[in-house]
Amino acid sequence: MDIQTVLDGAVPYNARSYEIIAEVIDGAYVELSFWGGRNVYSMGHSGSISLIDLAQKIIDLVASHPNYSHEEQKLGLLFEKKLERLDHISTHQQQRANFLTQFFMMLMAVFGNEGPADISYKVCDACLFQNAIHFGRSPCLTTQ
Repeated sequence: MDIQTVLDGAVPYNARSYEIIAEVIDGAYVELSFWGGRNVYSMGHSGSISLIDLAQKIIDLVASHPNYSHEEQKLGLLFEKKLERLDHISTHQQQRANFLTQFFMMLMAVFGNEGPADISYKVCDACLFQNAIHFGRSPCLTTQ
């Protein structure tokens, strides 16, 4: 099944939302496209989703269901670690990209939403998953 369709079934919150995202995240890997996009693929799913969009799906899920169980909290911490790892890998891929791909990445950083500053991790002790991560331009969910 297409990864985008699977993730669309997880948000807004339902009883299996965290499990659905955990299945996708578990087999996830990131590849840098020729155009400089950071695409996430998952074993057992077709298609891809941008790293930014995947992070936003998780943020939307948490925002739609702020009263999570202990098990959901543990899964959320796993999501955080996996996203950090995917971001680290994609950053390394960006550094090793050819000249043309780096040029496209520069254009996206200036005009698009896939620039290097879009995924920045900031610790917030008052937030969702204890030391939750905040992605790029997304504000802290507890202050909304």
